[in-house]
Amino acid sequence: MKRVEDGEQWTLFSPDEAPDLHDVFETEFEERYHKYEQQAGKNELRQSERVDAEELWRKMLTRLSETGHPWLTFKDPCNIQSPQGHVGTVHSSNLCTEVTPNTSANEHAVCNLESVNFATHTVDAELD
Repeated sequence: MKRVEDGEQWTLFSPDEAPDLHDVFETEFEERYHKYEQQAGKNELRQSERVDAEELWRKMLTRLSETGHPWLTFKDPCNIQSPQGHVGTVHSSNLCTEVTPNTSANEHAVCNLESVNFATHTVDAELD
């Protein structure tokens, strides 16, 4: 969002060429991102593209308002506020973005939301 606010450009990378960005956030992400930007500027990456950050943000918001997708959340606050930071990096969330479980190559997470109608489980005001 800093680049949107400052009217700067954002560089898009292929995850194949910048795979570690997925596992880092905040300062470490920024440092590695700048390293990849420098490589892209020297044509050391096969796939990268510089785009206007505000234009990209507006396109994302337009798509969200027109279709309801994609769901957006911010990686830094999710990881900074995560009570499970010792487990690893939060990479994603459930669709409504209210649950942000940690995941890794060996650890998967699932969010099962449900409601229980207790009226269907009571007999004479007692739970069955």
